[in-house]
Amino acid sequence: MSLEDERTLPYRAIVENSLDAVALIRQDSTTSFASASVTRVLGYRLEEFVGRSIFEFIHPDDLERSRKLFADALDSPGKPIVAEVRCRHRDGSWRLIEVVGVNRFDDPEVRALVANYRDVTHRKIAEEELKESREQLRNLSRHINAAREEERTRISREIHDELGQKLTVLKMSVSRLRQALPREPEALRSSASAILESIDGLLRTVRDLSTELRPVVLDHLGLVEAIKWQARQFESRTGIACGIRSRLDGVAVDPNRSTDLFRVVQEALTNVVRHARATRVQIQLLREAGDLLLEVSDNGQGIQQEDGSRQASLGLLGIRERIQALGGTVEISSTSGSGTRLRVRIPLVAKETGHEEDPDRR
Repeated sequence: MSLEDERTLPYRAIVENSLDAVALIRQDSTTSFASASVTRVLGYRLEEFVGRSIFEFIHPDDLERSRKLFADALDSPGKPIVAEVRCRHRDGSWRLIEVVGVNRFDDPEVRALVANYRDVTHRKIAEEELKESREQLRNLSRHINAAREEERTRISREIHDELGQKLTVLKMSVSRLRQALPREPEALRSSASAILESIDGLLRTVRDLSTELRPVVLDHLGLVEAIKWQARQFESRTGIACGIRSRLDGVAVDPNRSTDLFRVVQEALTNVVRHARATRVQIQLLREAGDLLLEVSDNGQGIQQEDGSRQASLGLLGIRERIQALGGTVEISSTSGSGTRLRVRIPLVAKETGHEEDPDRR
């Protein structure tokens, strides 16, 4: 054995025992050398593979792209070229092969394009199955959200129409009864007044529950007015100032997007109350090209480390699921002591109303 053979022996052993197939390809696309792993990857014996053009094994639909990549590799010495192409296995099936080629024609000891072949068929199948599974989960999430909103709407109407009407009739009856009572004894009239006060309280509770389940303003006046209403409720309930700025330029957002964005605002405001310790919140609705942008920012303490794995993260996960189902993106930026900003962007599918929404600053 020569000294040169001794030097190259370890490298030859690495190549011959690699799970990837390694081949040296001439400028005319024929193979001058292939490692034994070509049998494992593509099924061919070495004498069936070496000496033939690499394009003989490539799927017809991938040929044009493969020829272009090969030409690019010849023009780019030392630059790795990566591609996934379908290659015919010896058993007649098509396998998805990841090829990494490097032009080494300028190396006097190689003078070839060095190509690694790796069968990624099973990996791609697993990736597609995972992608399909995620899409099914998103579809399920969309279905659950739609069913939840439908059920909320139904319950809201039943509370408002059935229970609210019955309480109103009961209030009228008790009111007539109180008027019909004699001036004496006063105790009876006091009891009737107390009952009326209780009914008034129940009516307010019914209205609040109905509105909380599904705000009527969202269905009748649209997204912007619904968010304004939510901001007023938020300020009244928490004492935290909530400003709104809307520049949608007369765009009517479709009902599904309106509902999801409204719920995102609700969840964001809930997180502010639970975690932010803020004194002010700012909500912005903007139109940018074909997208609708929603921003909710506060001047609170920022997202704390202990919140990352608790309710805050669950709420943010729900926001991400809603927005991803609409084909949108969610960005969250937070600095300790400097507040948090939630930025949502979704494709805008809407019709022009011809009416411009004036910016509203509160």
